[in-house]
Amino acid sequence: MTNTITREALCHASAVNLLDNLERETRWDVTLTESGTPWARVQVTPLTDSKRSAFPLSLDGHTGDTRKRGQAGAVVGPDSRHALSVIIDRAARMAR
Repeated sequence: MTNTITREALCHASAVNLLDNLERETRWDVTLTESGTPWARVQVTPLTDSKRSAFPLSLDGHTGDTRKRGQAGAVVGPDSRHALSVIIDRAARMAR
C-alpha cells in the first residue's frame, strides 16, 4: 500500500530533509509544493532495513523512461542525502 502525501517544501534542502525523515518501512508517493503549487513528485519505497529506492515521477504520477539517466531512480542509504537531492532535481525537471 502506498501512502500519498503532499508536503510544502520551499527548496531542495527542505525536500531532502522531508524525504530523509519519512518512515522507512512504508512506501511513499510524495508531492512537493511551493505555496500550494506542485513542483516535484517522488516515490520512495523500502528495500532493506537501511536502504530505500527513490524515483522521480511526473506530476501525474508516471515514472519516466528509467533507462534515461535524467529519469532514473537511485538506492538511498542512511548517508545518501546527495542521492535524494539528485532525485529531487530530476523530479523537478520532469514536472516542468
